[in-house]
Amino acid sequence: MNPNTLFRWFVNKLIFIAAFLVLTASWWLASLKYENQLTQVKADLLTAALEANNTDNLTNLNLKKLNYSIIDKNGVIISDKKFGSMANVTVSENFDKAITGKATIEASSDDNGRNIEYWGLVKYKGEPHVIVVRKEVESSKIKYFISYTVILAVIVLIILLAAGTLITNPVQDALTYLNADLKDIRSEKFEKKQTSLDTIEFAEVYETYNKMSKFIQHELNTLRSDLNQWEVFFSTMPRGLIAIDDQRIIQNCNANSLQMLDVKDKKASKAAGQSVMAVFRNADLNRITSDFLESGSFLKENEFELVANNIIETIKVVCVQLELPGEETNNGAIVIIENITALRRLENMRKDFVSNVSHELKTPISIIAGFVETIKECKDDPESTSRFIDIIEKNAARLSIIIDDLLNLSKLEQNEAMIRKDFENRNISDTVKMAIDVCSHEARKKDIKLNIELEDSKYYGTETMLANHRLLEQALRNLIENAVRYSPEGTKVSITSRKIKDKIEISVIDSGPGISVEHQDKIFGRFYRVDKSRDRQTGGSGLGLAIVKHIARIHNGHVKLESSVGKGSKFTLVLPYITSLKDTHH
Repeated sequence: MNPNTLFRWFVNKLIFIAAFLVLTASWWLASLKYENQLTQVKADLLTAALEANNTDNLTNLNLKKLNYSIIDKNGVIISDKKFGSMANVTVSENFDKAITGKATIEASSDDNGRNIEYWGLVKYKGEPHVIVVRKEVESSKIKYFISYTVILAVIVLIILLAAGTLITNPVQDALTYLNADLKDIRSEKFEKKQTSLDTIEFAEVYETYNKMSKFIQHELNTLRSDLNQWEVFFSTMPRGLIAIDDQRIIQNCNANSLQMLDVKDKKASKAAGQSVMAVFRNADLNRITSDFLESGSFLKENEFELVANNIIETIKVVCVQLELPGEETNNGAIVIIENITALRRLENMRKDFVSNVSHELKTPISIIAGFVETIKECKDDPESTSRFIDIIEKNAARLSIIIDDLLNLSKLEQNEAMIRKDFENRNISDTVKMAIDVCSHEARKKDIKLNIELEDSKYYGTETMLANHRLLEQALRNLIENAVRYSPEGTKVSITSRKIKDKIEISVIDSGPGISVEHQDKIFGRFYRVDKSRDRQTGGSGLGLAIVKHIARIHNGHVKLESSVGKGSKFTLVLPYITSLKDTHH
């Protein structure tokens, strides 16, 4: 409400009263003025009549420029001044009254307007004559009424404007303050306010204002809390999220969606209001969202491949119908993006793993079953039976090794957190020596010498290292056993160690046939064999190096290979040398 509105309200309240007073006063003044005019006219007429009565020369009468006529007793006008309409008056009620000595004054009307006439008796040359004097009335009562109405209306209007100004000035000031207070709400200033105009109306307005301010503050805080929770959820989701309308215009998206689709020059905060194609520049995503919105489906899944950093990645897109608030057209969609490259690789690895496991287990089982049947057929040949039993025993042992390694690898993959809880501080040299002791029997069978070279004795003497030493011993044992298995008889296997800054390197060096470059990246895979026929003859499970790699990863380290064909191989465990859990980084 502004001052003009208040002023109109004030005028509307007084307009009927003011109009009544103006009309009443105007009519009273008009009547008074008109009556005064009539009294003055009558006085002028009587004066003119008396003047005519005292002269014998009627032709020289001036009578203040009045219209007059002198009529003899027979009704004949003997003198006339601008009074032609009275000529030859023979019968008149006023004439009869005047000739008998009864003067009259009355009003009459003609084409020129309203007039006042005086009929009286005068003597002319000793004879009685009737004089008629007429004077025009200047204004009627209606004209006076209109004039006074206009004058009084102007006066009243000026008074109302002055009064309105006096009334509306403080109201205008109060409204100015109220407007400023409302702007404070827009600026999120919610302190309690008080009116500058002490009226019931403004007190009620400010009571409502304070309640509204408190309500808005509460709702705004609630909305921000909900919005923060949504933003946290939206931004921390491990998947990409894009909210679009029915025209594929982005309403919101998170950073993961940009990262998964390899968009590096855009920010999620600036994506709103742009099209899917403009932000992500991906024809597959644009087609998928377009087809989904046109289909009217509630949910739809799609996949496409994306080349990022020269790597082919598999992207899964799930579109779900979304009802956008305030939209009168079709619904939009929430687009969920997930990089399933690792999942697809894992599925392929599992397929390969199942295939390899089946093949690896099937071979010794088939051999065992075959020789059992053979033993049944040659019971009378003890020598052959004994040889067949040795073969069965060897394959049963190999089958047990494969199963044990599978179980160990499964435990390593599923219980990394639990394994880290078993970390303990022990001397690393004891762990290396334990692994060598376990492998020394197989080494002596092939006349292979196990040579230990520890470069810095400090870290193998009094210093301790935090690790799961049982697993480290297993990893070293696997490396030493492989070295012994593939080294020729009469050679040596060296176990060396050195500390570089905050890392320790433990290497196992053999004199075997070596590994060509094309096999080196694959050698740590499950059941991967360089020479499958020869590897099976050695009795290994094909999982030893995969176990070594996983043990190194549990310790936040890695294993590396240096090898060339005909010159042996060098496997090195690279581990962080830590003494407490606070030094670990998971």
